[in-house]
Formats: sequence, structure tokens, C-alpha cells
Amino acid sequence: DLKEFLYESISEIPNRHTVVLNFHLPRNLEDSDAEARSVTGIRSFLEYTLRTRKSHLKEMLRTAVAYALMGVLLLITAVILQPVLPQGVVSKVVPEGLYVGGWVMIWEFFSVIFFRIIEIRREIGRYRRLLKSPIQYRYHDVTAAPVGSPFA
Repeated sequence: DLKEFLYESISEIPNRHTVVLNFHLPRNLEDSDAEARSVTGIRSFLEYTLRTRKSHLKEMLRTAVAYALMGVLLLITAVILQPVLPQGVVSKVVPEGLYVGGWVMIWEFFSVIFFRIIEIRREIGRYRRLLKSPIQYRYHDVTAAPVGSPFA
């Protein structure tokens, strides 16, 4: 799959190197209109993918904020309820459950911020880099294609 190949390849090339997308084809397939449509299609796909990744990043940030708020709310509720509840099993179980729930929500906040969002930003950077890359078509005379070649 070309999409997967480009995405994986761009991550292996250091950022200090310029990336050019070169397509090598036999001369008998040369068609400037098809080439222009292909470049437009590739650029459109990369722009669309970049927009969806940015949208996903915004959603993850909203989710992280929701986790943090829920965690703080649960912890505050536990602190407030602990002295108010009558002595007994309930007065120990309810606040402990709220503390656990609060800390789980805060852990999820950090998990989203430090792990998931970093990966999405990395993806965005890769797609931006691909989008900035020039696309070139090179045509070659093919006299004798190897056995099993698509040009045979």
C-alpha cells in the first residue's frame, strides 16, 4: 500500500534530509494529464489526512481536560464527604472509591498528554513533511523487463 509505504519511509529519513517522492515508470506510460491528476490526488489525500489528525489532536486535548476535571472533582468530593459521612463501612468505602476513581482519571489525563498526544503530533509532522515534498515522475525506456516485473 503506497500510503503505508510513504508514511513508514518518511519516519526512517532524518529530518535534515530533503524528501522527494520519485515515481519511476516506463516511458510508454508517460501521460502529463494523468501525472497532474496523480499529484493532485496525492496532495489532496495528504491534506485530508493532516486535517483529520489535527482534528483528532484537538479531540484528545478535550478528552485530557475532561479527565483532569473529573479526577479533581472526584478527589474534592472524597475530601468533602469523608468527614461528613457517619462512621462505619460506608464512611471508609465511599471516599476510598472516590480517591481511586480520581487518581485513575488523573492518570488518564497524563497518559493522554504524555503518550497519545505526542504520537499524534509525530504523525502530523510526518504528514506535513510528506505534503512539503516535491513529487516527480521519471520515465525510462524499458527494453527487457525482468521475469515477474509488472513492465514485462
